[in-house]
Amino acid sequence: MYKDAEEFVQSCPVCQVTRKTAKPVQHLCHRTAGRLPFDVVQVDTIGPIAESEGLRYVCVLIDTYSKLTMLVPTRSTDADAAAGAILAWVGHYGIPRVIHSDGGSQYRNKLIDALMERLGSQHHVGTPYRPGSQGIVERVNAEVKRHLETLCSICRSLDGRGYYLWLSTSLIQHLWPGQAYRH
Repeated sequence: MYKDAEEFVQSCPVCQVTRKTAKPVQHLCHRTAGRLPFDVVQVDTIGPIAESEGLRYVCVLIDTYSKLTMLVPTRSTDADAAAGAILAWVGHYGIPRVIHSDGGSQYRNKLIDALMERLGSQHHVGTPYRPGSQGIVERVNAEVKRHLETLCSICRSLDGRGYYLWLSTSLIQHLWPGQAYRH
């Protein structure tokens, strides 16, 4: 009897139109990607890595809309290095509306606060110890580390420029497959 009633309800056109359907649960989430190119930039530092000409760290900056990535080799993880990397981005691509960092000490200090104020950018900080709050740059970081390990195992004596030129061209080929890299 129950099975007959169930079949009837499933085949009844009126029942199908008027029945209540469960609405999908909408999870609250914070959108990390920008809505325009160069609107939101995520920044993070990786390292220490195999040293080349005193360069032991890489500051990774990525436009969350286009996924354009910039790698800036640095000697340290201090505020000066972070500010220099942000200024390198600004010099190439312009001032972003929002710069999103993981809240590391190189990004949460008076120098970066003054730089953000001077640029007119907002500084958003991700949730501590939650790499997913900066998922876009963290994914690129994993790829950068993979390429660096490959490069270091192939040739340990490249100069700094060759080291990072190879890395950047490899990343460009990875991030935009099928497109040739041109200077």
